[in-house]
Amino acid sequence: MAKKKNNPTVVNNIESVNVDIDYDKLAEAIVKAQKQAETENIKETKRTSRFRTRAMNFFNGSIYALIYVLSIYCVYIIWTETYGQPGIALWSCIIFTVLFIFIAIYAFLCQQETYKDKVTDVHEHFNTNISLVALIIAIIALVKGVG
Repeated sequence: MAKKKNNPTVVNNIESVNVDIDYDKLAEAIVKAQKQAETENIKETKRTSRFRTRAMNFFNGSIYALIYVLSIYCVYIIWTETYGQPGIALWSCIIFTVLFIFIAIYAFLCQQETYKDKVTDVHEHFNTNISLVALIIAIIALVKGVG
């Protein structure tokens, strides 16, 4: 039987591999690639992020406007329909009026402040307002379901 000749280009058994890596160059290349990816990502999301921030800012302002309009309406209801009813004291109408006026002023100031919010503030307020709306809907569903 003839012996097989060893082909020098084919390696069947590798006992050790010496790899010399320049870690400084590797780190520089990774940092450069990350910076390039971040700048491309920022350019791409800047347009959609601007629209999303404006939409959230509008929603935040609308929620605050709704709160102060409802507070003023509650003051109107207190003095036109509730005051003078049997069992309703003047002091309770005054306390609720002061409370609703405070809520209206605070909501109005919050709405005015939303115009100056930064992007992170807009997102935080939006998340808070969404949970507030969910809470109100849950309370309404609970009251409607029980009553």
